Amino acid sequence: MLAGWADAVGSWGPWVIAVLAVTCLVAETSSPAGILMPSAALLLILGGLTVGRPTFWVVLACCVAGCVAGDLLGVFLGPRLRVPAAMRTTRLSAPKRRPAGRPARLRGAMDRADAFAARHGWLAVGLARFVPYLRSVVPNVVGRRGSRPWPVAAASVPAATVWVTLELTLGGSAARLLGGG
Repeated sequence: MLAGWADAVGSWGPWVIAVLAVTCLVAETSSPAGILMPSAALLLILGGLTVGRPTFWVVLACCVAGCVAGDLLGVFLGPRLRVPAAMRTTRLSAPKRRPAGRPARLRGAMDRADAFAARHGWLAVGLARFVPYLRSVVPNVVGRRGSRPWPVAAASVPAATVWVTLELTLGGSAARLLGGG
């Protein structure tokens, strides 16, 4: 079953997967619901399809642009988004008690993101790029804290470039190691 799925995804071609990856990258960092986006997995697949080919550099640039656009959109939407009650916890919008039944991942994600943003400011967006759950919520938290977009972009561009390059080359290396690339 997994081999059939991999063949189907491979038949889509790198451009279709690149569009899907850029969409996931923007959605992942522009809203807290991005926790559910499989962007790292898509980048690994995309790396397996493009490393060593001329399309690699274009795909790399598109994915970095998607990461930065998602971070900036998250910062812009941060003050405007209503945080779901299931994710409200500490300093920014603390209810009297925590709602019962929410997943532990969501419960701790906003706590960690708020503490991280308080400690590192706008630089938190760049640092959070490498931590799966934080990269989904930190741009919104930093936006709610009143950060301006240009310092966030200055931190996001190098972090996104390093992260996307690592993910794509890891996917390409795995594909070559397994004989698929």
